[in-house]
Amino acid sequence: MTRYFVPGAHQILWRDHGDECGSSQMKPHTEIVLGDLADRNKAEAINLKPRLHTSRLGVNTTFPSDLPVPKDDGAYDHLTDSTVPTDISLPVAHKPQQQVGLAELEGAPNEIVPDSWNAIPGARGCTPQACSFRDNLPHLRSLGVSHIYGISTQSPSYQAEVRERLHLPYDLLSDENLHFQWGLKLPTFEWEGGKVLRRSMIALRDGKVVKWWYPVFPPDRGVDDLIEWLKEEQSLP
Repeated sequence: MTRYFVPGAHQILWRDHGDECGSSQMKPHTEIVLGDLADRNKAEAINLKPRLHTSRLGVNTTFPSDLPVPKDDGAYDHLTDSTVPTDISLPVAHKPQQQVGLAELEGAPNEIVPDSWNAIPGARGCTPQACSFRDNLPHLRSLGVSHIYGISTQSPSYQAEVRERLHLPYDLLSDENLHFQWGLKLPTFEWEGGKVLRRSMIALRDGKVVKWWYPVFPPDRGVDDLIEWLKEEQSLP
């Protein structure tokens, strides 16, 4: 049973969905968490080959080619073999009355993206990331993934709108009160008076971190790294 979670998303995270398919061949009880990353002081700008992402659903997911590249500042090093606190549960975006306890598991329309947001290394790219997981979910299912969650510090109502707009087949969880962030000591950055989770991906098995990816850049390529890891896991005895 493989599960995926995403911490940190602005336009929104964990943002990938798909139909059930394939049988689980993974080691039991593996989960993954994805998030957003930015560190203004430890990144350099580079020119990437221009890329335009247009999803099969017609959602424009343009990703600028000249964004600053985030660097690994070691903010996730402590997560290896750490345990998710059992007293943390998060509301599901489109049904906030439902809470999900991760330890127990076996940008808006017409919104203009300001230059100040683009200037933060790793901040831009939530929509491409979300759509990349949505479009690759059948493949992930075939590799043994049973659940995918996206986690961000946005409100459930905001997440619900994003989930509907991007046609995401997985649930988004709101860490608006930073309970999950505090519990795992996840890195954040400040934006308009609030905290935003840095982009990342975390694999959990029986409530323990077994693998993490940080930083994740370009944001839509993280799913490729995840797929490679899943294939490697399947090849282990």
